[in-house]
Amino acid sequence: MGAGKNTYIEGLDSDTSEAKIKASKLRECVDLKVFTTDGKTTVGLSSVKGNLKMLELPSIYIRDRKDGVHKSTTLPAGHTVLLTEEVLPVNHRGKIVISTSRTEAGMNNSNMLQYSYYANRDTSKIFPRFTDGYNQNICGWTTVRDDLILFSTTNTSEINDHSNDIFVIWRIRYKDDLSYTIQMMYVGNTPHTTKHMIEAISRHENNTIEKVYWTDGNVTAKHFNLSGTSPHDIYNAELEFTPPTNLYAPRFNKWIEAETTFKGMVQYAYSLYNRSGAESRMSPLSLPTYLKDKQPNISFWADLSFKNAKIYRIYYESHTSVPVVTLIMDRPYDPYTNNYITFNDTGQILEQISLTEFALTGGNPKIIETLTEKDNRLIIGNIKESQFDPTWDSRAYRFNNNGLGELFKFNGDPLTRFGFTKERTVSVGNYPGLTNGEESLDCFQLSNLDPTTSSVFPYNLDPSINEKFQVDGSTVGGEGPNIKYSFGADDSLKDTTRTAFHSSNKDTNDRFGIKKFDVRAGYKRMEIYRFGIQFINEYGQASFVNWIADIKFPSFDMDDGTVVKTPHLNVEIKNFPIGYNNLWSWRILRAKRGESDRTIITQGIHQQWHKPVFGGDSDTVIPESFGGLNSPPMKVPYFMATGSNYNDEAEKITATNTINSLINNEMNYITPIISEAVDGDYFHCIGKVTQIEPIFDYTTYEKVLVEFLNVKVTKQVTFSDVGTTRYIPEDLQVMLPNKRYQFKSNNKYNACRNTMWGESYYGKGTPTYTSGGSQTTTGTIGATNLVAQGGKCIGWGSSGHPLGNDFNDQHSPILDFRRRSRNQYGGFRHDQRAKTVYIPCSEPTRGTNNKILGGDTYTALTRILKNSWFHAFDGADTTNNRTNTGNVTTGNEIHATKSVLEIVLETTIPPGLEGSDVDNTFQTIHPSELHDVTSNEFYDFDHVYRKEQDFPTFVSKPINFNEVSNFDFLVRASEPKFNNELIDSFLRYRTNLFMELDPKYGRINRLINHNDEVMSFQDTGIAHIVINPRVQTSSLDGQAIQLGLGNVLHDKKYISTKSGTKSKFSVFDSKKSIYFYDTLQNKIKTVTGDLDISDLKGIHGKLSLIHFPDEYSINEHITGGVGVYGIFDPEHSEALFSFKAAGIQAPMVLAFNEKSQVFTHSYGYSPQLLINDSKNLLSTGGADRPNDLWIHGRGNTSKYYDTTPIESYFHVVVNGSTELSKIFDNWAFNMEAYDASGNDLPNVHPKACRVYNDYQDSGIVPFVNRGNIRRLQRTWEANIPRQQSSRLTMRGPWINIIFYFDNNNDYTYVMHDLHTKYRP
Repeated sequence: MGAGKNTYIEGLDSDTSEAKIKASKLRECVDLKVFTTDGKTTVGLSSVKGNLKMLELPSIYIRDRKDGVHKSTTLPAGHTVLLTEEVLPVNHRGKIVISTSRTEAGMNNSNMLQYSYYANRDTSKIFPRFTDGYNQNICGWTTVRDDLILFSTTNTSEINDHSNDIFVIWRIRYKDDLSYTIQMMYVGNTPHTTKHMIEAISRHENNTIEKVYWTDGNVTAKHFNLSGTSPHDIYNAELEFTPPTNLYAPRFNKWIEAETTFKGMVQYAYSLYNRSGAESRMSPLSLPTYLKDKQPNISFWADLSFKNAKIYRIYYESHTSVPVVTLIMDRPYDPYTNNYITFNDTGQILEQISLTEFALTGGNPKIIETLTEKDNRLIIGNIKESQFDPTWDSRAYRFNNNGLGELFKFNGDPLTRFGFTKERTVSVGNYPGLTNGEESLDCFQLSNLDPTTSSVFPYNLDPSINEKFQVDGSTVGGEGPNIKYSFGADDSLKDTTRTAFHSSNKDTNDRFGIKKFDVRAGYKRMEIYRFGIQFINEYGQASFVNWIADIKFPSFDMDDGTVVKTPHLNVEIKNFPIGYNNLWSWRILRAKRGESDRTIITQGIHQQWHKPVFGGDSDTVIPESFGGLNSPPMKVPYFMATGSNYNDEAEKITATNTINSLINNEMNYITPIISEAVDGDYFHCIGKVTQIEPIFDYTTYEKVLVEFLNVKVTKQVTFSDVGTTRYIPEDLQVMLPNKRYQFKSNNKYNACRNTMWGESYYGKGTPTYTSGGSQTTTGTIGATNLVAQGGKCIGWGSSGHPLGNDFNDQHSPILDFRRRSRNQYGGFRHDQRAKTVYIPCSEPTRGTNNKILGGDTYTALTRILKNSWFHAFDGADTTNNRTNTGNVTTGNEIHATKSVLEIVLETTIPPGLEGSDVDNTFQTIHPSELHDVTSNEFYDFDHVYRKEQDFPTFVSKPINFNEVSNFDFLVRASEPKFNNELIDSFLRYRTNLFMELDPKYGRINRLINHNDEVMSFQDTGIAHIVINPRVQTSSLDGQAIQLGLGNVLHDKKYISTKSGTKSKFSVFDSKKSIYFYDTLQNKIKTVTGDLDISDLKGIHGKLSLIHFPDEYSINEHITGGVGVYGIFDPEHSEALFSFKAAGIQAPMVLAFNEKSQVFTHSYGYSPQLLINDSKNLLSTGGADRPNDLWIHGRGNTSKYYDTTPIESYFHVVVNGSTELSKIFDNWAFNMEAYDASGNDLPNVHPKACRVYNDYQDSGIVPFVNRGNIRRLQRTWEANIPRQQSSRLTMRGPWINIIFYFDNNNDYTYVMHDLHTKYRP
């Protein structure tokens, strides 16, 4: 005779064959737990207690604010809801949320648990009056100290529209007796679903800050302060790491009469934050504002989701300086009562920040797969940064009056020519139609072509095109499928006193004033500007710039005597991008018009200079009065007259030779605006001026001649206005005060009239002289010394007026100095446009129309110091105490007489800011006070005041741009967090604080901090991420000290490149090890403290039945789909793995005992979630009760989720002396049974058994006391069943034995060693 003894101590073994499996191992064990006294000595198998329902999440009902919600116990008619709070808060932003008993009817009979507010800010998403939130599905958990935090949702699908779903955060505190309190902390429609379980961590900072951070890998990561003011009156946006925010650009309002220490240009921006919460992105910048002697008052509307604002100054000290960004104010605001913030910039500085930090404030919205904490930093992995790049055709074209247009594509010689109509796809004549959406089309249009460049392009110009309209053929502008533009002129510098400017009354100083700086410059008439559009979403993300068109501005009136007009662009959005619900605003941008981009270099007034025939310095030339040589006599300085004293009948000037010049104030401010003319330069006459009346204001030796001019430009000047087109003579040069210049005499001008355009020009080219003149290379106008302290000008020699007789008798031309540009803005091919850098020229707007100023040109009344004559005396002028400035003639004293023009011109110099003092410039004081001002003083100007809004800049999408937003092998670390900080540093990420893992091992599925070391689990790789490493060294006194190496994400060390997991929730840890399910090898493994990886043996046979899809969908554990969920149960020292997959016929929760280091059994329940709150093992489960929470080990034996208790069983193999075939006769075993009260049940035995081998099977045979089983003393004995339907005994080298236990009576079984007797 022989005997086998099964002891169970080595746990499960589903891998070894029946012939070789040890007697100390179990083939299977369900809901019977191997227990030991010391982890080594077997006591036996014991029943497992089931779970007990601890609580049910309350139902959720939502009502419109306070109507229908009352706090009295006496219900008014039609009202059914009670509130237990004494006072309802007055200020709240959402709908009232009520948590109460299971049914609406129950609300009539009991007080509610609590109330809060529905967090959806979109009032269009309105719940029904009562919304049953009973079907709350718990989808995630974490703990905060002793409290359990649950996340629940009503959504169980992948549907993106979550407007009718409810997401709730609950806080639960319970005692050992299972009494509990539950708080509804937050409720909203945050788009979580049971398809994507939540991974969460928490941090307790103090009694008012207890934060949870979570992600589900599907929507953006979230955070929440559990200890904020209750009820939690917040918006969904406040949960975001990067919150969606309505950001408006700050606006300048007015000047405050208070001094400031700063002088220069400033812009303002702000970010918003909630205390201990997230910070928004930076707002759009305000328009540039100058700082000088007064404080600007700025305001903006702040988003309702926040309660604090940080306000920043972006300061430019000089025209070329890098902006300095400083935090100037950090202030709270009340979103309920006043979110309109206004402030004065007093010059204070709280903190200076870098441009990088400023630009990256807030960051991009992030969808992260996994997170953990280390060294006060939040470590996130597998990051998908949400990009914002709407697909939208932004192009606009210009049409002729028949609604037809032409485009040209520069793809060789000849050019490809496209004809199109407003539908854009219809062929015109022999030209193919434009294909809608062809992004690579160059889209160059004839309307922008410079007529003097016609020879550059290999096609004949067709004057009938006349493309300058929208599709209606009448509105000047352009139009595309989604956008259109037109032109307008702002009456930005109105001044009704202009008609009185000619008054010589010195007391009316304001009549001579020039309007102050208009911050918003307009655009240069007849110039081409490149415009684009940019969309901004609710996260503050700006899209790439989409090119609209290279737009040539038409001509406008500049000055009608009372109004100065500034050109602007009107833009209208016809259709917004489709499918971008988070689009917040849009703005127009333009390319910066650099020196090489200008087709109009400068604008000025033509002036002839003459050498007087009377006495005075023989080398002095003086400018004519605007009446010309035949105008009324010009009043000249007394020392140039024939008499010794000044008189009103000064002699008329006659000319012996003439110097022509172009004068303005811009040339005196910008050096060099032009150094010389180049081939192709030409003048374009845009209009003419009329002199109102010259004023000669004088006292003894102090003379100021002021000429006031009106400019009238009603249209582009045609040939009939100006005569023959001319080239610029070769001797054109920039003339500086007090310098000598030589010019050719008798210059003639080459005619280059192009009748097609009906315009006339004269420009520099290869001189071919018209009849009536010849080139004279020897004749000069002498060694002409401009003995003047006037300004710079452009001069050239000639005989007579360059534009003929059309400009005499009080008329003089306004000229644009033009230059042909073959490469404006880097070129107009599609690939060249894609390299354009843009600057904003409008504030973001939410409407469909936007008036676009923000250009680089001011149409302004300007004052020009035309000339300043000086006369030297041989003797001292003791009366006026005038000091000789030298460089004129000998003598000690001089006297001056000024010649000043006041005229409206287009200029890049902001009007009213010229001169050394903003509030008292030489451009604004009474002209009579200019007598003692030098040209250097007159043209003193700080160029910072013409600073354009070029920070930050924006770009178009590069050609062949490959947008990468899914960084699934990337790890980032947050900024270091400090308790009680203003802005949560866990939500802030610097761009350079990242680490890339090796992408060949797949995506990062889980980060876990085990014993202060962060491990990363990829599909097929496991890496140790070294964070903030420290090295130990010794101090001078021999004491050991630790030094940090300075790198946050220091290194990565792969401990395996053959193991990994796709199942993030299978990764968990105990104090000793990390456990995970290797999806590639279909094994359960562990990472020990010394970072060794080992397989957990004994259950491969069970796992071989599992078939997971080869895709990332194995984390849908909650919905009963597929997945592996793991947790560590510290009470029983068990690592639990819950499997749901095809091939599993019954629930399978495998238990690995960490003390004995074996799988001991499996549980017979199927949880949705397993929860370890460090006190108990909890779970959610039951398809019909997903909002219940269950505590394990407290229920009846093997009874789970209030269902029928499962039948527990164990399976062993008896195979002693496997070389022999045996006959198996009977068993003997010890077993105890106890009822729920602990009473011994001596007559209770196992329910049934089954015995089988590879060719015999007894089937399930019930045990019958005193029938086939009997108890002798404390030992149960039973005959081994025979083969089913046969008298044959079980025989062979081995047999399988299964014992079943009935758990319907809540008995506890203790099964000891099983002894089996057999014979050969």
